[in-house]
Amino acid sequence: MRVKDGLIAPCGREAAVATVQIKDESRGRPGFPAQLAGFLIEKGLTMDEFHGRASARVDATPRAVFDLITDIGQLPVWNAAIEAVLEQPPALAEGTEWRIRMHPPRTPSWLSVARVEELDRHRLRFAYESRNADGNPSYVKWAWAVGGAERAAEVTVTWDAYLKTLDRKFLAGPLRKRQLAREVQRSLAAMASAVAAAEPG
Repeated sequence: MRVKDGLIAPCGREAAVATVQIKDESRGRPGFPAQLAGFLIEKGLTMDEFHGRASARVDATPRAVFDLITDIGQLPVWNAAIEAVLEQPPALAEGTEWRIRMHPPRTPSWLSVARVEELDRHRLRFAYESRNADGNPSYVKWAWAVGGAERAAEVTVTWDAYLKTLDRKFLAGPLRKRQLAREVQRSLAAMASAVAAAEPG
């Protein structure tokens, strides 16, 4: 079986399964045929979830780092995968949402909606759930924790993705997993540079 131009093209003994275009099941359009879906699952070619974790030390105060992370309007400054912030609440609080346009390199753009699940300005904890604005039920849980001492902040971010439709499990999920492994480290480095430069010496 091979994938080309968004098409799954079975070959060999799987040739009896018709070539089909991958479509998003969550939007009411035709998805994978049952026979093809069963084949992908049986062969272990799909993933239901993936997880990641990254940390960095920043030459700035923990408070300064946390303030930048939770400044939604500044996200494109240090996260190159975010093209623009389209909507944000007047004040960030648990339950509020923001909308951004994601556009990682060499990848089509998409709209993403995030909802705050935890915002603890005393313990410096920030958690939210993000999902595609197209209504796909797949989602990612993000959690940030900042600690350390003055001028030596320690920041850790974790992400837990849960893939609910076959197109995400077979194509988008594995691709996004590889992208995030690179993107998050680059974002942490850019964030560290931005906050260190903004703090007085």
